Amino acid sequence: VGFPSGFLSLRWLAPWLGLIMDATRPMDNMALAWDTPQEDEVAVNQLSAGASPYMPLMFMRRESRFRRYYSMKDATEKERKRWRDAFLYFCRKVQLASGGA
Repeated sequence: VGFPSGFLSLRWLAPWLGLIMDATRPMDNMALAWDTPQEDEVAVNQLSAGASPYMPLMFMRRESRFRRYYSMKDATEKERKRWRDAFLYFCRKVQLASGGA
């Protein structure tokens, strides 16, 4: 999900966004559309403000600063809570988007 904070409220834009989106992702040629599943981990990374093992993907030269997120055992309780809250929030949004209650 490229826009984890707004993908539900922006669904009405999907037909128009589809006109300007590439059909595939440039890095791996996978299908790309507004409603196709993408990297959920990246969405949780965004929603948790970086309390995620995926931060080194964006900041490879600073990988050592994010090692505590690999297993979360070295993360602070506040960081673990931030990740957990973001993950649950995202799961609820995906459930709502898929018609679940």
